Amino acid sequence: MYQVCLAHELVKGGFEIAQQVPVPLVYDDLHFACAFRIDLIVNRALMIELKSVERMLPVHHAQTPTYLRLSRLQQALLMNFNVPRLTMGLKSYLGRPSPPVESR
Repeated sequence: MYQVCLAHELVKGGFEIAQQVPVPLVYDDLHFACAFRIDLIVNRALMIELKSVERMLPVHHAQTPTYLRLSRLQQALLMNFNVPRLTMGLKSYLGRPSPPVESR
């Protein structure tokens, strides 16, 4: 429900939202059309991963930069809604610029 409500509020604020966005993965000759799903992408630029957990675990902090790299987006927020104040459960990530794709 956190995702649906946050997406609704962002749309009301004039933002473009994509939900549950599949992230493909290629490993050697294996191709996965949907290896992961990103909770929200705002304005085709900001990835938001949502949690509602008692405490963030290392896996949560590893997941977000991985999704960021695979999606080729440059910014991400990891949000935990199970905190007294939302700012206490917010972590920002910046990705590295993706190298240009060579045309053939």
